[in-house]
Amino acid sequence: DVTLLYLHQQKELEEKRKMQMERKMVDTIAALPSSSALFRIRDDRTVIPESYSEEFCRMCGYSQQSNLHRSNTYGSVHPEDCMRVMLYIKEHLADSVPFHQIYRIITESGTYIWVSVTFNKFTFGENQYLYAVYTDISDIKKQEEQLKDQYDAAQSYLNSVAGTYIAVRRVNLTKNFIEYVDGRRPLIQARGITDYDRYVQSILSAIPGSRNRERCSAFYSRKAMLDAFGRGETIRTIEHPYYAADRNITWVRNTVNLTKQPGNGEIIAFSAISDISREKITAAVMDKLASTQYDYICCIDAESGKVFFYTSPDGS
Repeated sequence: DVTLLYLHQQKELEEKRKMQMERKMVDTIAALPSSSALFRIRDDRTVIPESYSEEFCRMCGYSQQSNLHRSNTYGSVHPEDCMRVMLYIKEHLADSVPFHQIYRIITESGTYIWVSVTFNKFTFGENQYLYAVYTDISDIKKQEEQLKDQYDAAQSYLNSVAGTYIAVRRVNLTKNFIEYVDGRRPLIQARGITDYDRYVQSILSAIPGSRNRERCSAFYSRKAMLDAFGRGETIRTIEHPYYAADRNITWVRNTVNLTKQPGNGEIIAFSAISDISREKITAAVMDKLASTQYDYICCIDAESGKVFFYTSPDGS
């Protein structure tokens, strides 16, 4: 009987020692200088919270003493994200490597913040635990949403003007790839070209005058576009002449919107090219008429000899 009593006491002491060690482990993790939470994994593959770190509580606006969703593991998760997060965690509980999720959690004020969470599973004694480290990425998500809005607005604008502009293009500058071309009369020399660097060379070959080519080379080059975006420029504009398919000179204005593609961060250029020949000619004519009286004004293409603009005061 004495032996049985001794063994029983030893077993109780061992159980108590294990519980003390486990409690110490939980408290130690809760005191770590990170936004973290510790969950215990049950036999039915559900998880229950054991502790939340002070950093986590501060991030969510709670005090350490608050009963922070102790009875509901997913009580802090946004309702739209809850099922996705719950199923994802359950599917990865058997993983031997860390796994990762991004979702929204509720704060004490009732607002939501975006968090990036890394989960690590480990065993301590006879229990399995899930250790989660949280990083607040709300500012990053806001930037992503702004980029998406900019991207969608640029694409919407491109779609709306495709039928009226000479050409519209969507160019992936990061990949040096032309993703989309439309418009009334895109440059024939560039037809079928998807490599943006080659496209720039085809543009330059259709531009008259060395000074115009130098200007356009400095504007259109992929490096110039990427550098401009790096400086914070989101809209770039250039006006220049080029030889159309009939070899007549056409003046164009190219407005380029630069933005990041949501999701992968690749730099995209949305280009819309409009015909401003009449605008340019009218400006030149008005400049002349301001100082000189003429019976009529006639503009002739020097290379082809064709008259492409004529006006007179009486409208004849």
